[in-house]
Amino acid sequence: MLNFDLSIPPRSPGDLEALATAVFLASPGDETHFLEWKSTLDLTGAAGQYAIARTIIGMFNRPVDLARTAFEGVGYMLVGAEPGNVAGTIVPDSAVVTSGISKYLAGPKIAWYHLSITVQGRDVLVIIVESPKGGDRIASLGKTFQSEKGKGADAGTIFVRTTGQTLPATPADIQSLEDRLLDSRRAPSLAVTCGLKLPKEGFFVLNDTNSDVDKWIDQRRDELLATERARTNPGLHRDTRTPSEFKAEVDTYARELREHAPAWARAIAYTIYNEDDAWALTIHNTGDEALRDVELVLTLPPGVEAHAFKPDHEKVKEPKPYNTQMPRSILDSVYAGAVPFVPDLNGLLHTSLDIQKEGAGWAVTASWKLVQAHKTYSSESFVLLGVQSGLSRPASFSATITARASNRRGVSEATVAIATDVIRTASIQQLIEL
Repeated sequence: MLNFDLSIPPRSPGDLEALATAVFLASPGDETHFLEWKSTLDLTGAAGQYAIARTIIGMFNRPVDLARTAFEGVGYMLVGAEPGNVAGTIVPDSAVVTSGISKYLAGPKIAWYHLSITVQGRDVLVIIVESPKGGDRIASLGKTFQSEKGKGADAGTIFVRTTGQTLPATPADIQSLEDRLLDSRRAPSLAVTCGLKLPKEGFFVLNDTNSDVDKWIDQRRDELLATERARTNPGLHRDTRTPSEFKAEVDTYARELREHAPAWARAIAYTIYNEDDAWALTIHNTGDEALRDVELVLTLPPGVEAHAFKPDHEKVKEPKPYNTQMPRSILDSVYAGAVPFVPDLNGLLHTSLDIQKEGAGWAVTASWKLVQAHKTYSSESFVLLGVQSGLSRPASFSATITARASNRRGVSEATVAIATDVIRTASIQQLIEL
């Protein structure tokens, strides 16, 4: 039995080399409908090109359900490697290989490509045939081939792939291919479980009104200006700013802070969370095949905002108090104790997170290039904050998660609710003190 993971199709040179090694260690009887090998072929001659084209046709003409039992339906042919022997093969220019094989292919445009790898110091050619799908037309031989020994096939011959063999189609095979052609399903239904990871710190609802924010900004402005008035000896101080320059700097800060107060104040709450205890979208692939180009969208109700985990607190810089060496801003002090933001690499370095305000609500979109079968993935961290005036039920809220994948039809939707016991209200000042 071939000792290789059949759940994910190998595509990188390293994975294909591992497949070739598995073939070397396999038994001659391990050749299957999804895998064929040849000790060597003349890739510039008609016989070698015909042999490869026949296998490509046979693998493309497999029933969809049969093909998907291994490598998500992708088929492989190795030239130069077989059980117990890596003879290698002479691999000509890529254009020669492609054009020589393509002339023997007829019918639909078959998605296939080739890659040259090195195994045990020898060149091995790997032919990769993409998975057949419902609705695909029937492929056939595009050009008659006749060997010196009288073996070959006429143009139009339909080949199918069986266990370890590529043979002309029987009437039953042709009926199966007709059924595949009439099958309009391009992909099976999406089968996933979606969720929302909640932090232990809970869900914060900011209950500040605009007047509260204004009072807080005015108070902070007065506190800063008081540091200049508190000088005991005007002639001995370390500050290079004049009193008028300092006042102008404080006034500018207060004006900008008032403009950015909502975002700035909410950013303070981010310091409560760290990368191990923050909000994140989760997805579990319950199917037997990997999902590609997966998108998870969290749609939030009015009154609930989403923000990136790491706050952009450089937009509004608080002046240093006069004649001191204190930090540049309060938020710098608060954030200094937080755990640095490190993206979640659970999605094979292909995950991304996008946060957008859409109309009266917000949406968080997490994307993965690949979600393997029976595996669970988490998105990068983010923060959800409530706004008291926008919540019809401040004690709880529900949101919708929608999942999509490019190789599956339909969508999967789930509703998540935030329970009352994880909701906390706080003001700007309370968040600072945390």
